[in-house]
Amino acid sequence: MNKITPDVENLLKLSVLINENSPEGYKENFAYSFTSILLAFMIAEDPLSKWFQNFIETERINTRTILEEKHITKEKWEDIIKNKRGVPKLKLHAWTSSARTVFTIAEEYLRHLQNMASNNERKEANGPGVLELRHIMGAYTYGNHGHEQQMSNWGFKTDILSMAFVSKLWKLGIPSYELEYWKGIHANKFGLFS
Repeated sequence: MNKITPDVENLLKLSVLINENSPEGYKENFAYSFTSILLAFMIAEDPLSKWFQNFIETERINTRTILEEKHITKEKWEDIIKNKRGVPKLKLHAWTSSARTVFTIAEEYLRHLQNMASNNERKEANGPGVLELRHIMGAYTYGNHGHEQQMSNWGFKTDILSMAFVSKLWKLGIPSYELEYWKGIHANKFGLFS
């Protein structure tokens, strides 16, 4: 795996916490799964995760179903949220195949973007090869991760998620070449960005 930002490290720690509190995750000894990483975006405190939490609320994504599929009760979820600051160091390292797929897709996006960046833009970023939250969110939004139907069942409309994601990236002030890259992925998958 590439180097990661502190926000990505926190996302992974939250995934561990979620899976440790999920009978399914604990029993199978997975630290990272497609669903636990998505749920981690729902409780992380960085700007992109806060945007995602607002998106979930605005679009009325069925978080109850997501939690039920992880066998996490409402009370357990509230406890996870309350205790998320006390997340221990990463201790489990098992990845589900779908979580690995999401990160592989995210790393592919990162490689494409690094190849597009000029030398000056690389110096301004976190450095070459540093995986950031937007690459992971891009993988959930655009990637062929095998959970497209599940996300649809949860209420995600990926075309709407994509437009909201690109708009958030614009507001975050990412470099223009990267914004054009994400717009291009949107256009290839859903048509022109409006």
